[in-house]
Order: sequence, then C-alpha cells, then structure tokens
Amino acid sequence: MESTDYTYYGTTLVKVDFKKSLLKNNIDVRFGVSPKVNEKKDISIKGKAEFIIDGKVKGSITMQAVFKLNKSIDTEDMKFSDFDSEDQNYFIRPLLSEISLFISILSQKASRLPIILPIEEILESRKDPSSN
Repeated sequence: MESTDYTYYGTTLVKVDFKKSLLKNNIDVRFGVSPKVNEKKDISIKGKAEFIIDGKVKGSITMQAVFKLNKSIDTEDMKFSDFDSEDQNYFIRPLLSEISLFISILSQKASRLPIILPIEEILESRKDPSSN
C-alpha cells in the first residue's frame, strides 16, 4: 500500500480552544497527530496544535484530514504504521499546512508577527526515532 493509492479529501476544523489574548505572550506551539485507518481503509488523521505558555497548555486547535482509498484491497488489519515515513508524511503534510495557516491568521489578528509552524522540521523529526 502506498500514499499514491489515496486521494486527499479535505481538512476540517474540529475544535478551537483559544483566546486572542494568549498571543500577547511568549508562546510555544506543540504539535501531535493521531492517525486512524477505518474498515474501508480510508485514513483520517487528527492533528492538534497546543499553545504552551510558561510550560502549561493554555489553548489548542484540532483539525482532521481525510484521505480516501482509490482502489479495492484485501488487506485485513492495515495500520498507519504499515506506511513508510515518506508516505506517512504525505498524509500529515496537508494537515500541518492547514493548522499552520490557521495559527498564522489568528496571530496576525492579534496584531503580532504571525506564528509559523516549521512544517519540514516537524516532518523530519518524525523520521528520527530518537525524537519520540
């Protein structure tokens, strides 16, 4: 199974726990993903960006990306970890891009320089097993 067997269906905003006043502080952003493969072998990836101030989570944004399988397969128990890291990043990149864009727009509305997620660094760190 490869990422080319899938079509990107879209990304949706799931939840926002955020106040513009958060962006007045020095803020760190932590990102995590939770991929799932359903019985049709479609992939849904929930991504969460957490806003960290003074070591505590003060807000978050959750989005979900969906990829539909283009063909029929007979694989029984397929897992996201069955994909190599390059294919996993193919699925995660659109979600990271949407979350980064959303955070950038929010931060601009708070009259500050936009917060931009380092997408390529995040994807590279997923390839390094010592970063888990």
